[in-house]
Amino acid sequence: MSGAGTLQNWGRPDTYNLSEGELQLVKERAQRRVQMKAEYQRLIFNPYRHMSGDGGQPFDPLMQRFSSTRADYYHYFKPNRWNFMFLFAVWLGPVAGLSLYLQKRKWSFDEKCRKAEIPWRYRARKWQ
Repeated sequence: MSGAGTLQNWGRPDTYNLSEGELQLVKERAQRRVQMKAEYQRLIFNPYRHMSGDGGQPFDPLMQRFSSTRADYYHYFKPNRWNFMFLFAVWLGPVAGLSLYLQKRKWSFDEKCRKAEIPWRYRARKWQ
């Protein structure tokens, strides 16, 4: 418990676990968000926007940078064993494993049919 004479009010909405400097940064970021939202809405709801030739969407440099890096990713790709292991684990291994499993199942079924271990009327896929 807390010492005598201290009061802890955890229900107050303005109680933060931040220093004054951090709290000031939070308020500045909130104000910047409001400004950016107002600018975005001003650009989106401009009825004469189509005349400027911008294509209908406001230009966002961060989205352009992200898109450019994704488009340019393969120029910087360096194959190594970890990339191959990931490719094998995610794509080649499961596809090859499933293919071998299904082929083995098909061959065993075919072998049972050839040896007449499965009666003709109980065979699977009889309508194919």
